[in-house]
Parts: sequence; C-alpha cells; structure tokens
Amino acid sequence: MLRDFLKAIVRHWVNWVSGLVGVILWIVGYFAEQFGLPNWTSLSFWWGACLALALAVYSLWSTEHKELVELQVRLRGFPRLLVTTNSFRAGIFFHGQTRYSVLRLTVVNQPLSKTPESVAREVLAKLTFYDGGDRMLFSIPAARWEGTVQPPDKDPNKDIVEIIAVRIVAGQERELNIVCKEAHKAFCYGLSNDSYEFWFEHPNYKMDVGVYRCIVELSGHYVDTTIELKFENPDGQDLRVIDVEQIPL
Repeated sequence: MLRDFLKAIVRHWVNWVSGLVGVILWIVGYFAEQFGLPNWTSLSFWWGACLALALAVYSLWSTEHKELVELQVRLRGFPRLLVTTNSFRAGIFFHGQTRYSVLRLTVVNQPLSKTPESVAREVLAKLTFYDGGDRMLFSIPAARWEGTVQPPDKDPNKDIVEIIAVRIVAGQERELNIVCKEAHKAFCYGLSNDSYEFWFEHPNYKMDVGVYRCIVELSGHYVDTTIELKFENPDGQDLRVIDVEQIPL
C-alpha cells in the first residue's frame, strides 16, 4: 500500500513539475534574469520541487476523496432487501377443496437513495431447514417466489430463471413461500417450484411435528442478504410463526 502511495505521489509530482509549476518557474526565471536576482537558478529548483510536492499531495488527496465520495453515493443506491415487523406471517390457500396452512416471508427493497442501480435483479432465494436440535435437515436451492408463473403454466421454451429469480424495484415488496401443510395433518413441507409435482408434499422436504429454524439466503446483483426464521408445526393445526431476524453481514 505504501509503495502504491509513493508511486502515485511521484506520478502527480512529475505532472506538476512538467506542467503548471514548470511554466511558472520559467516565467519567474525570465523576469529574475531581467532584474539580475542572485542565485535564482539554484534556488528555483528547490522551491519548485517543494511546491510541486505540496500540489502533488493535495491533488492525490483530492482525486482519492472524489472517488471515495462517488463510491459512497453509488453504494447508497445499491438495493437493500429488508424484513419488517410483520414480514414473516401465516396464511391459508386452497388447492381445489383442500385447505392449506402456509408461511410466507415478505422482503422490501429499501435503498438509502434511489438510483438506476437500486433495482435488485435476478434475486434467488435458498432455504436451509434445521430441527429443534439445530441439525440440518435439507436445503432448497431455489425457493418459490409468490406471484411468479406457476410451474404447470410455464412456457417450456422459456428459461427457468424467469420463475426462480425475480426483479425487485426500489420500494417494492415481494413474498417468498417458505413452508405449507394440509391444515388437519401432522407433517409440513418446505416449498419450491418442484412442490407442484407432489401436490405441495415433496418427500425430500418433509418435516414432522415440532419447532424448526429456516435460514433464507437471498442473492442477486448487489444483493447478499441472510434472514433467520423460526416456526412451529403443531399436530393437526395451522403453522405458527415464532420469530424473524435479519442477520447482519
């Protein structure tokens, strides 16, 4: 780092010596000779070198400061996916005549300032479930976003990314499906787009009665967010929310 700093100082110093400072010394030297000022030639080099060094330090600081301010402004415009007080909540839905209990997570994009880079693009959600003893049960690499095309209705000629990864503009909220169950049954199931093939009861995502923890990892362009969820699956009753917490980076 010190080496890079010294190289930058030398570069700026050379620019000043060969530029404005050099021109000023030439002009002053001309008039010095006209008025017969003594020792100007020997002194001018040292005065010019010192002046160029001071200007080099200042110009380097000014350049770095400007770049830092521009970076800070840019970072303030990056997307921020956050949870709110009621982000993790229970709900119900019907598939035909069957009633399901479901837990969904809502995230909102709240950048510190709105810029063209504030849009969260191709946001993918990974879910990892743990039991009450903190033993990892399974992971869902691409969870299902609410409001996207349902897998049975998907155009087979289109990329699956259009379903599993979403776009969230500044100020927009998006819901993510986490887990569901038939309300009167014991087992619940993690949700993904593959769940449709099993009537929302994917055998690889099966959980018995108990308390569980789910880590939600959101990734995308300028997005890296981790959220911890806790919920209960009671026997023969609706799913219950326990807690939601956004984990700092």
